[in-house]
Amino acid sequence: MVCPGRTLSKLRFVKTKAADANLPWRRGRLVLLGQGRAGKSSTVRSLVGKPFDSCQASTVGVETASCEIQRGDAVDWLMQGPTSETESLVKQLLADGAADNPGKADPPAVKETALEETLSEKPQENLLSQLPVDEVAQKLDQEMIMSRKSAGQPVTFSTWDFGGQSVFHNLHHLFLSRCSVYLVVFQMPHILRSEASCEEAIAMLRYWLNSLAMHAKGAPVLLVGTHKDDMPKESDHKKISEILWEKLQSRLAEQVQPFAQEGREGLWFFPVDNTLSGTRVDPVVQELQHAIESAAHEDVMNYLEKPIPVRWRGVLDVLLAKTESIISMDEMRSIAKAQGLPGWQLLAMLEVFHELGVLFHFSTPMELREIVILQPQWLVSGICQVIFDWTLHEQEHHKQLKIEMKSAYDAWRYKGIVSGRLLDRLWDYGYEQPAQKSFLLRFMEQVALTCEVGPDTFLVPSLLPQEDRSSKLSGSTHRTFWLDFSPSFLPDNLFKRLICYAVQKCSGQTEPMLYESFALLTFEGHDFGITAHLDHDVIDVDVFSTAAGGAWLVLHSIINLVEHLRLDFMKDLKYEVLLSGTDRTIRAKKGEVEQARARGLAKFRPKGTTRLLRTEEFDPFFSADMAQPPSVLVDSQWRQLKSAWPFLVRHEHKFGSSERTALYKYLRDPAQWGISWSALESIEQDAKKTFGSDYQTKSMWHVVQHIVKPSCEEHGAPIALVRNGWQVLPVQDFITHCWREPFHEFMDSLRHAYDVAIVKPHLFICAFSLFQGKNEDIAEALGQSIAQAPFVKALSAAERYVVVRNRMEDLYTRAWCLVEYIYAKKFGFYKDKVLVTGPNEFSESRTTCTQIRASDEEDRLKIFKFIMDEGGPAVIDPQIHEFRAFDARFGGVHMS
Repeated sequence: MVCPGRTLSKLRFVKTKAADANLPWRRGRLVLLGQGRAGKSSTVRSLVGKPFDSCQASTVGVETASCEIQRGDAVDWLMQGPTSETESLVKQLLADGAADNPGKADPPAVKETALEETLSEKPQENLLSQLPVDEVAQKLDQEMIMSRKSAGQPVTFSTWDFGGQSVFHNLHHLFLSRCSVYLVVFQMPHILRSEASCEEAIAMLRYWLNSLAMHAKGAPVLLVGTHKDDMPKESDHKKISEILWEKLQSRLAEQVQPFAQEGREGLWFFPVDNTLSGTRVDPVVQELQHAIESAAHEDVMNYLEKPIPVRWRGVLDVLLAKTESIISMDEMRSIAKAQGLPGWQLLAMLEVFHELGVLFHFSTPMELREIVILQPQWLVSGICQVIFDWTLHEQEHHKQLKIEMKSAYDAWRYKGIVSGRLLDRLWDYGYEQPAQKSFLLRFMEQVALTCEVGPDTFLVPSLLPQEDRSSKLSGSTHRTFWLDFSPSFLPDNLFKRLICYAVQKCSGQTEPMLYESFALLTFEGHDFGITAHLDHDVIDVDVFSTAAGGAWLVLHSIINLVEHLRLDFMKDLKYEVLLSGTDRTIRAKKGEVEQARARGLAKFRPKGTTRLLRTEEFDPFFSADMAQPPSVLVDSQWRQLKSAWPFLVRHEHKFGSSERTALYKYLRDPAQWGISWSALESIEQDAKKTFGSDYQTKSMWHVVQHIVKPSCEEHGAPIALVRNGWQVLPVQDFITHCWREPFHEFMDSLRHAYDVAIVKPHLFICAFSLFQGKNEDIAEALGQSIAQAPFVKALSAAERYVVVRNRMEDLYTRAWCLVEYIYAKKFGFYKDKVLVTGPNEFSESRTTCTQIRASDEEDRLKIFKFIMDEGGPAVIDPQIHEFRAFDARFGGVHMS
């Protein structure tokens, strides 16, 4: 038993040790997905013991709440309102102490003088000093008595209930994250009612499982079948489970955790009766609670127990106390500084908070990263004032707008066109401040939920009407190509976003015809139609223009727009491009046609077929001047790029359309930051010419100062891109090296590595791949989050990891080199995909990862924290020693 007053002594004891501690936060997300009216909101009420509400309104967009459960005792879930992170921390510290020292005496009382010294510390020095100790102790005494009876620490889940209507699908991927447990909810009667209703329900389940595989790969998924009150028989439940397995076998096996039942065959879903909630308890709901808790705790990501700095929770308390819905990053930095948070932890903290749905901070599109959204529901509700299901969610003020602004209302509802004036009125309800309205519109534009199509006029693709078949152009199609997404799947929100970008590129006097899954558009005078077949995971494009270069221009423009969307919103999306011959039934993969043309073949046989095709049949897709690809950038894309890379603003006047396109392709994806061997040799020649007889004494640093930086200033672009002839090249080999090395030694080592390679690979060399300008340009490129740094993305895409040793400095004492090694090991390069070259001067060195050095002190601290998170000396040092032994087998290059 805990005696009243003992908690005060304990609190004073732990209070002196908490300021710089790293402790598990034990917070996760429970996300409910599924078809509209499937019972998601009622399932949430069942989980937290709220009475069933037969009049429960359909969810608009996303609704969020929080519930707390006791680890190991998930029967009684409690819905909770806003709580102080500081108070939660005190509970955790006290309970952790009890768990770590079961049956032991309470810690000795802290002397009053020591307590006074602790209380007098500045707030940023000790988070716990923000609370009155006596008051907290008294409040927690009884709670601690109850928690002693529990098997472990409480876990807080944020519940996210997603609106299931298809109109909301364009929003959901913004809020899906890996650190969540997902419930995909469906109505059991729909599976057995009829073949049509079954196919519709299965299609919905397949859509959500595909979406989760793309946006939250690896996260635990549970299927929940509702309306058990209408379908109580276990035989029906078994039949439904068998149908699910038959239709979704691969997805179930890969993603879904089944409802295992002891002593009998389990099910692929949890059949629940939500009507019992508040009166009786459905045993399956209790099983579901346990399954959710187990899924979270057994997740390999281990996010519930991952330690985070205590100071982060102090920052969060300040943020939660604010009345504003959004704040700037400048204000965010001030708050973090006042709480004693090091600057290099800020983005890492925001990334964790975003992942767990506590707040929103988007790193891409880049223009939004200067804003922190403190109330996620505020953002969702703002968007859902514009995008919603008219049959379920129309509100009274919408009806009033129909009377007052009928023409604008009709364009919005029936054509997906909304005026700025109408937006202003829609956001009068809860978003009165002009800055808030401006941010909402900017956010929707940046994530391609809307685009400007005229002066103060915007297109909302999610609201486009269903296709009018009579609107299709008459006449024959000149050429057709297909984007086949069957290697993954075709999200409907991709097509809507594609229309959003394509409309901005449209030209000509004819107004585009736009529908839910079909559009008639014109690019630079070339007419074409584009159709999404979601049931077949295909987008087909019919090019009507017979003019020279029409098929080529439309093909490259559409592919580049899709690539832009893939990089921004769905990086794991996979697709193939198929081209038609003179006969639409003749199809070949674009890559196979390119190979045939490159080899000069008059005919070729597509893989897996027996038919020979004439290469010239596909000439319309290739006959244009390939040296001048079409400009596919729309204004919003270039604005995004400039916001991400400020050096572009300074040099914008130097770029033509082709340079803009090349910069866009290059800077968007570090996997394309390769430099060719000939470009590298041109830099070498410039170095020899510049330094003359002193060339042998000059390091990589000198080359950067005297050759690379002037080139960047002259051209406004990374030297790798410029020396490649403004051609974007994929990274094949990733080079890790040290800037203090003699440059001639660096080049000799690379020649030794590739002396037998007839075709030299494209290399990632940070000194040449990054834009070398002002200090802030470098800091902007590297970013605050190591995991999101461009070199990590380049390394993940490389084929080999190449270690270039030198005589001047041990690579494993350089901070960034050590980080690159850690990620190379994470990505599976060691040992089979590693190449080591250069003089073997430091093979016998014995260093520790705590001795790392960097030219920038903040970088060193940030990387030191990263290394400690990866396990510190106990984990990293043995790996370094192992790698030294490995690279010692590579003979050193003799340097004259």
